[in-house]
Amino acid sequence: MIKCDGEYKWFWEIIDADTKFLIATHLSGERTIEEVIKLFKQAKERSVERPKRVVVDGLWAYEKGFKKVFYSRYKEHRVEFVRRAGIKARETNNVVKRLHGTLKD
Repeated sequence: MIKCDGEYKWFWEIIDADTKFLIATHLSGERTIEEVIKLFKQAKERSVERPKRVVVDGLWAYEKGFKKVFYSRYKEHRVEFVRRAGIKARETNNVVKRLHGTLKD
């Protein structure tokens, strides 16, 4: 969360793990499926090509939002969904956590 105009808001972002470019950002007052969908749609529109994988932490809304935006019946169009990334997990989201540290500083 970050403080904007005296209110705390959720700052959402999607970063390309290879290039470290910020692909999408979103500021919201709540953490809902609808907010996840807005973020994922923005990322999908701005991306040059379809992502191969999306790595997220444990927030329950990510999975449903992911299915609404990236689901495909066709194997060649499928995007891998990796949930529960973190320090102790097999997959990490260190790139995003580093951005969060910079914002807080």
